[in-house]
Amino acid sequence: MSLSSVLTTMASASNFRYAYLQGYERSFSLVSVSAIKSNTCEWTTMEVAALAIRKSSNPAAIVYGCLFDIPASELEAYKEREHRYEVQTVSATTLTNTNTITTTKTTAAVALPEGNAPHETCECLTVVAQTDEAYRKSMSAEEYHTRVGQHYTGQLWGRTDVKPLRAYLARCLLASRDADQAMGCGRDASTARSSSSSSSSSGSSSSSSSSSSSSSSCNPGSSDGGSAVQNFLDECLLADGSRLRHYMETHSSRFSDEVQALLVHANAHKSTKVQEREEGGETHMQSTQRRLEAVRMVPIAGHFKGGTGWMTWNAALLAKQFLKTRRLHNKSPEGQPTRVLDVSSGNGFLALAAAAMGAEVTATECYLAYDLLKANVAHNASTLGHIKTVEYAWGDNVQEKFGANNDQPTDFDIIILSDLLYIAFRDDIEPQFRKAVLDLVPVGSTTELIFAFEKRKLEREAAFLGELCTHFDVTEVDVHEEGPAGESALVHACRENDAGGEEMGELDLFYTPPPVRLLLMKRKLP
Repeated sequence: MSLSSVLTTMASASNFRYAYLQGYERSFSLVSVSAIKSNTCEWTTMEVAALAIRKSSNPAAIVYGCLFDIPASELEAYKEREHRYEVQTVSATTLTNTNTITTTKTTAAVALPEGNAPHETCECLTVVAQTDEAYRKSMSAEEYHTRVGQHYTGQLWGRTDVKPLRAYLARCLLASRDADQAMGCGRDASTARSSSSSSSSSGSSSSSSSSSSSSSSCNPGSSDGGSAVQNFLDECLLADGSRLRHYMETHSSRFSDEVQALLVHANAHKSTKVQEREEGGETHMQSTQRRLEAVRMVPIAGHFKGGTGWMTWNAALLAKQFLKTRRLHNKSPEGQPTRVLDVSSGNGFLALAAAAMGAEVTATECYLAYDLLKANVAHNASTLGHIKTVEYAWGDNVQEKFGANNDQPTDFDIIILSDLLYIAFRDDIEPQFRKAVLDLVPVGSTTELIFAFEKRKLEREAAFLGELCTHFDVTEVDVHEEGPAGESALVHACRENDAGGEEMGELDLFYTPPPVRLLLMKRKLP
């Protein structure tokens, strides 16, 4: 939303005015490589994250921003500036007249007619959050190493342990304050809206945006603290799903007197909605954790004795934490639950966890362990929604078991395969398992496979995966990526964040990092 930020890297930008995008929200979800390169990150406090916008589950959410024009000849330079984001064409609604934001910079390229009226819509470009997988695919391995890998080897998008860069966050807050002053905006708690930065595009110019969802609206003349500031505090999310206002209330002493004064004024004019939420509401992460803690596993006796399905294995524990922090959190921007298939679920641990995270889950087992799976699902039916069981063995007709309405064999967003290679190798049924995987994710499918397993038979595992790699693009998750005290970040999160304990079938298996591999797989394009 900052004019000065735009002009620093795009000196010929012009025609500045405020606007908003509807259906988007902000999140501090990108590890800032620029800050790493300039040594301005605070790794001890994990203050390493930059801002991004993404589709919101609330279609009424909006993000405020700065709309501006650049010459078409500078479009590639704009994309290069924002290369870690995905560039999209969106519809923005103007809030102020052309050139409301004064600048000495001029250019002959103008996207909209002179005197563009407030509250008119226009097509523009903006940049939104993407995935590590998509970003890596946009360039060669050598280019990725030059841009990122030589500076940082961890996950860029979607980490939940990162916090906003302090100086960057301060600039965002002050830019929101300046926007309020320029627009004469106040807060109207009756209208659901948000705030961000965007930029306009036409045949001769292009644009950029950043974001956050909120309940505020432009209400000129109000003195309730400013809609852009209130929106930024109330609806901008941290990577763990918590709200920025709470973070600022507990960390305000780290910021300048100017930012602290802004916070004091904003907190004196909280909306009724925010006050009600603080008094009794839950954040997404809090409600998820509450449901996870409520899950209970039924006693083994009388349901299933022996075999492997009765126990929760290391691979499932790490896969659960991966789902919680990097996949199911705000996964579905259209507001629909993420559709998950857990293949050969065993005692149902992962399926139940995914349902607790808000996914719509189908859990399967063969006849040997199906009764145990059904019992655990039924035992938790009052706590969880959107979970069902299907008796399925590798080799069964996938279309008959899971066929979607669009004649596709399956219609899942994510399919989980957790520690299934052990059974495939033990019982010499690798061909059946391989066929099941290919049947579940046919050519042309966009389903993501989460493939987790403990390393046991390295040569057979390598051969099996080598063959699958001819059909799938594979990204390996670094489960040993350094976290607190040098421990694997995922393992540390398993220790610290899972309160379910043995009630969820979890044993204290993490005295040392387990030899687990976690692969993300997508069908290769035809």
